[in-house]
Amino acid sequence: MPIRNKSLGLLYFFAIAVFPIRFTLASNMILCSYVYILEKKIVPFIAIVICASMIHRTAIAFLPMYFICQYKFSFKILMIIYIGAMVLGALAEYTFGNLLQIAAATYGFAGSAVQTKMDAYVTGEIPDRLQMTPIRYLMSMVNSTFFILLFYYFKRKYFSSNAVYGLLFTLYVLGISFNRIFLQTIPDIARMTSFFTGGFIIMIIMIISSLKRKFQILATIAVISYIFLSYNSSINGYYKNLFNPYYSVFSGNVHRIMY
Repeated sequence: MPIRNKSLGLLYFFAIAVFPIRFTLASNMILCSYVYILEKKIVPFIAIVICASMIHRTAIAFLPMYFICQYKFSFKILMIIYIGAMVLGALAEYTFGNLLQIAAATYGFAGSAVQTKMDAYVTGEIPDRLQMTPIRYLMSMVNSTFFILLFYYFKRKYFSSNAVYGLLFTLYVLGISFNRIFLQTIPDIARMTSFFTGGFIIMIIMIISSLKRKFQILATIAVISYIFLSYNSSINGYYKNLFNPYYSVFSGNVHRIMY
């Protein structure tokens, strides 16, 4: 089915994905590698992943997905993985204690810059803004479960034979499962979910394209609202200390507007 909301996709990738930090730039390069998983072209896939890892080293972790995604996962298997990840994540405080100590020892031979970075990722404390209260954690579970079921419903109804949608759905569930494991213990590693869920907006656009015209308009308005709210919360929340050379056109500061 053709995608008729290309402008919505461009808006999403400009406002959310093309974000002024290394990680999201690497994530978007990884997104470009999805097509080579589908086409079973390992050389260009590896080339893109290696290039992305030069921007952010964690991108190299996506390499195994080429081989993993050659297997056709049933929805039942994906749900078993997802539920298992939630259980493991809930027990993470107890199960990862010794593993983190082992991990800290394995990179002892690395240079000081690498050691400092790994200490921040693995053994550092979770900032207050990333602390998962029971309510936030529950809402996060509800949100991810909702989208998994939503995407699966449309997969069965409209995209059962669509290889692109099938790959994006598989990557999304595996990525969310990865996130569930590390979310409460190592949030900096949990954000690697972005490597797997780059197809989120593509599936949303495909779903909108399958709706009747009047529902397409309502759904598009809802997605655009979500895009701007997400971007605003990122700029003024998580990355509030990030240097950003752009200012609002509504700013009363003449110097900002002119220069």
